[in-house]
This record gives sequence, structure tokens and C-alpha cells, in this order.
Amino acid sequence: MPSTAAPLAIDIALLLPAPAQSRVRQLNAQFDASEGRGFRFDHRHLPHLTVGQHYIRQESLPAVRRHIARLVSSIVPFEILITGAHSGRTAQSLQVERSATLHSFHTRIMNAMLRFETTGGLANSFHCDNWPARAADITWVSTFRQTASYTRYTPHITIAIGATPLTVEPFSFTSHEIAICRLGRFCT
Repeated sequence: MPSTAAPLAIDIALLLPAPAQSRVRQLNAQFDASEGRGFRFDHRHLPHLTVGQHYIRQESLPAVRRHIARLVSSIVPFEILITGAHSGRTAQSLQVERSATLHSFHTRIMNAMLRFETTGGLANSFHCDNWPARAADITWVSTFRQTASYTRYTPHITIAIGATPLTVEPFSFTSHEIAICRLGRFCT
């Protein structure tokens, strides 16, 4: 019998090692996160580099975990290069070099997730602390495959919501960990 529960909004993400996390958390702390205007990185809101965002049926999560684990078991950790900062309409982020290795990894994840994706995402598809997902969050995940993947993939690390532009010198780190996380407000 098909599930009637709202699908889960998930992010398949590369997590940052401790030194890079510390740097990103310091940048995030400069922005206002009060009253749903932004977010703070903490043990439940992780600095990350998105590889793919998807809606999946809740009962598919164990299979997704197994499938992704098999896929990444053959991938050697690789270097991520931060080339600078980017000021978007609402978000401040770190620009990540779209290396051939990162783009290949993204493509493999997107291809693997095609069989698990579903439609019908709602606000309750997202994790909610005190502020629910916005309509823009729901739409973003719904259209990620069409508007932000493959040749349109623009790797970045979202730092904060706010208008103050970031300034950051280039730096790099090696990614050793991937996670499947439930998305929250602002697709964090």
C-alpha cells in the first residue's frame, strides 16, 4: 500500500572537517538568526556542501542509506577549494570550485537518487525547529534536479541569510564524510 505521509526533504551533503567547520561557524555567527530570519550552525544544523536535494518516501530512507553507502565506498576523499564569497538575493555563501572530481561525484549521486525521488513535498516534509519551511524551500527541492543539478550545479556552502556581503580568502579542505540530512528552513 502506498504511503500517505508527506515525503522527506533530504540533502545529500559533504560535511566539513573540524577546522573548516570552525571557520564557517565564525562567519555564520556574524549574522542575525533571530525570529526565523536565519539560522545558526549547531549540532543539528551542519555546515555542508550540498551534492543533491530530493524528496523521498519515508519508507525509502533505509534503502537510500544503503545505496549511497555502496556508492561512496569506492570514492577517495577529495579536496574542496573555496574560491571566495558570493552574495545572493537572500543568502551569503562560499563559492566552491566545481572541480571535475566534485562534479563527477555530484553526477553519480544525482543519477543514483533518480530511482528514489518522489513528488508532493510539503512544509511538513522539512524539519521544523520553531519556523516552518518557506514556500521557496518547498519549491527549491521540487525543482532542484531541473534547475540546480548536472550542468547547472553551482557548488557552494551557505553561510547565512542576510544582506551583509562576506569577504573570505581562498582556502581548501579535504572532504571525508557524507551525510543524508533532513532539510529545514532555508534548505539548511
